Amino acid sequence: MIMKEYLDDIKMSPVSALLAVVISAFGFVCAFLVLLLFLQDQRTDRFNADYDRLYRIETRFTVPGGDAIRSARVPLPLADVLQRAPQVEAVGFAYRFFSDIQTADRRVPRVELFAVSPEFLGLINPFQQAITPPRENEIYITPEFNRRYLGFETPVGKAVQLAGKGVFIIKGVVQPQPASSLAMQAMVAFSPSLMEEYYARRGDWYSTQVYAFARMQTRAPPDDVLLREIVRRHAPQLPGAPFTPSQFIHFSARPIDAMHYDGGYVDEIATVISRPLLYTLYGAGAFVLVTTLINFFNLNGILHAAKRKELYIRRALGAADSQLLRDSLASLLPQLLSIVMVSALLLLWLTAASQQVAALLLTQPSTSIAAAFGLVTIVLVAIVLCSHLSYFFLFVLCRGGAVNRYETVVAWYTNRATLMLQLFVSGGIIAAWAGVVAQYHYVRTADFGYRVNGLLTFELNEALAATGALAWLKEALRREVGSGDIALSSWRPFDMSRSSLTVRHARQQRQQAFTATAALYANRHFADVWGLETLGGSGALTASQAPDVLHVIATRAFVRQMGFASWDEVLSAPFYAKIDDKRFTLRVQRVVDDFYLGDLGAEPQPLLLFITDDRQQYGALRVARGQRGPDETGQAGAGKATAFSRRHADRGVAARGAFP
Repeated sequence: MIMKEYLDDIKMSPVSALLAVVISAFGFVCAFLVLLLFLQDQRTDRFNADYDRLYRIETRFTVPGGDAIRSARVPLPLADVLQRAPQVEAVGFAYRFFSDIQTADRRVPRVELFAVSPEFLGLINPFQQAITPPRENEIYITPEFNRRYLGFETPVGKAVQLAGKGVFIIKGVVQPQPASSLAMQAMVAFSPSLMEEYYARRGDWYSTQVYAFARMQTRAPPDDVLLREIVRRHAPQLPGAPFTPSQFIHFSARPIDAMHYDGGYVDEIATVISRPLLYTLYGAGAFVLVTTLINFFNLNGILHAAKRKELYIRRALGAADSQLLRDSLASLLPQLLSIVMVSALLLLWLTAASQQVAALLLTQPSTSIAAAFGLVTIVLVAIVLCSHLSYFFLFVLCRGGAVNRYETVVAWYTNRATLMLQLFVSGGIIAAWAGVVAQYHYVRTADFGYRVNGLLTFELNEALAATGALAWLKEALRREVGSGDIALSSWRPFDMSRSSLTVRHARQQRQQAFTATAALYANRHFADVWGLETLGGSGALTASQAPDVLHVIATRAFVRQMGFASWDEVLSAPFYAKIDDKRFTLRVQRVVDDFYLGDLGAEPQPLLLFITDDRQQYGALRVARGQRGPDETGQAGAGKATAFSRRHADRGVAARGAFP
């Protein structure tokens, strides 16, 4: 009987009935995912019982020119000094290093590992299992680490060799804690042999080496007075430096539950998300929910209007109001079930189509999913019930005076209030659309220092590690989209992950020794594919074959920072830098004009591009132009490249997006 009433309603206005279900399902799924995102944000890094007393100590160096070098790490001696502070209960630190890892079957270069102090796991354990601190020459690994680098069927007890560090025995395979933002896939015990020049760094307050975490006696964070006093009492004065330690070194404490918010650190180890982006997603979810609510009321109003005459007739014939209400609500349950079923199908499709949605669902505990689903379902039931009841009482039972022969006073004001709300939402949609169009036009026309027309970027997956696979990909893309060389790099537009280092040269003045230079890794095709303007050095770019020499591309801002007057001086001068605790000589092979890594700023930052033949995270190619315009060619090439990458994803490339 109930289904018959609902099917009769659909027959009276099929388009409105189906749209009401589909639109409500979209709103249901959107609200569900946004609520899950909110719950995940609230859970992140709060799995420790005393998380409200845990803080990460961070560093800011203020250089003489007024610039600030910010780091998520701290100097090594700070950990010992901080432990002696009366307000601090315990201090643990982690040291990130890179090493070649070798087993009997394979050798993998430059793998990220972490060496932790004995107190670290007692403060913040990034794994699900409660494990004891590793002893010397023991290592904990995750299943993902074993799959990517080792390939053992039963890893526990097997030996792996770290180049220059010794042989380590796998003590256990541990699962990452879903609620932790720390991504540590391999962990060993800290020892002086793991850090280059350890005994010199024990007293070095002017460079950062370790990630330090402190648990306080109370919930009060380490105050600025304590941190400034530590610098004043323990940091030595550099000979000839035009500043005091207190003017140069600044420490700050960040609550552990705020560590997953992006602080703009180039050496961040946590998986971070931009807080403005998170709030934008929350706002978008609320906006979609309000829009869904308005559309559902409008479409349900069309369905109810088709039955209004029948209700009037039955009421005139003496039908009781309670009976009319029961008959009016007959379609509520089938409509609600239809919305839930369509929502479930839509959610299944999104889970299969989007890795982000799948990760969001799979990392949530069942209690969070059940709570989010229950809350959204209650809201949905309330919306559907409110839609049915409001229409029934406003247009059927209301006996107030009528403005005209069709509407009561209450209905008249309700319709106009709804119209105002619709105009407000429509204005918001138009404003958002105009903002998106303006931003797109800005990105297309702004001068970032590189040519954007016809340039496609994509993210490489793990299968593209072999040189043969890269050559195969290059030829295949040349046939598919008419592209040329592929530029590999550790950066793509608006990706802010990069390294920062201090570069020195023989004629450097004292004030130039305390400056920061951003560093990226790229292959020899990067400058040509991205269309960077060459200022000096026209020879071919090559990666260095010497173990202690690196070839680089320098930007105009770097030359200005180093105080050189001509490009030839830069090309002939040797530079020196310490990378991963090793000293290298840098040889500039080309000087290019400045370009912006992200949004346009007041002045481009000094930048070095290290030329390497190693596989990088991102690829870029330039689509050949035919008889069509640049925009049409770029869009067609983007479509072909995306379709190609999906067909050949198992061979090593996964397209993440195209930059116009």
